[in-house]
Formats: sequence, structure tokens, C-alpha cells
Amino acid sequence: MYESGEDYLEAIVALELEMESVRPVDVANFLKVSKPSVSRAMKMLEEHGYITHIPYGIICLTDKGRETGTEIYSRHTFLTKFLIEIIKVDSDIAQKEACRMEHVLSEQTMKKLKTFYISYKESR
Repeated sequence: MYESGEDYLEAIVALELEMESVRPVDVANFLKVSKPSVSRAMKMLEEHGYITHIPYGIICLTDKGRETGTEIYSRHTFLTKFLIEIIKVDSDIAQKEACRMEHVLSEQTMKKLKTFYISYKESR
């Protein structure tokens, strides 16, 4: 999976938490990208089995898409929280940097960060 594809899946998951159904225009607004960019991304995600989509209609995550999108969303929210609460990074910066980090950190590093986070919170 390519990084921008992961961003689209993450956006769909995040939007599903806020609304009943997700349309391409919602994704475009959320990510601040053009509708043609969303259209291309949705086509690619559909070709790889991450979504089903009716043009100009509702976007539905497949099981594969939901699993991948939820994992990315979870990594992003944890990393944002870690950066803000532990390292005291400004919220806007934490959001942007978590978005980059979520794609490149290994599972081992994520586990160690989570373990550190839990230990840190318990010691306070």
C-alpha cells in the first residue's frame, strides 16, 4: 500500500466516525484535495480491494480496507497523543508529524512507544 492510499483509507475511517455515509466530496474536503484526486485514489483503492464505490455515491470499506484503515487511524491517533502528552509538541505540529510517522514506524517501534507511554502515564 502506498502512503497516499493509506491517508485516504484513514480519512474514510475518520469520517465514518462522524457521519453515517462517506462520499468522495467528504474525503476531498477532509483531506483538502481536489475531487479528481479523490476519484483517482478511489479507483486505485477499489482495484486493490480496499473499497467498493459507486461513482459520485457512497464509499464502503471492504473488510481488508476497514482493517488497514483502522490500523492507520489508530497509529495516527496514538502518535498524536504521544507527541502532545509526552513530548509536549504543539497540537498542529503533532497532527502533521504523526501523519508522516504513521507510515514509516515499524511495528516493533510502535509497540515500544506504547509500552513507554503506558509506563510514563502510570508513573505520574
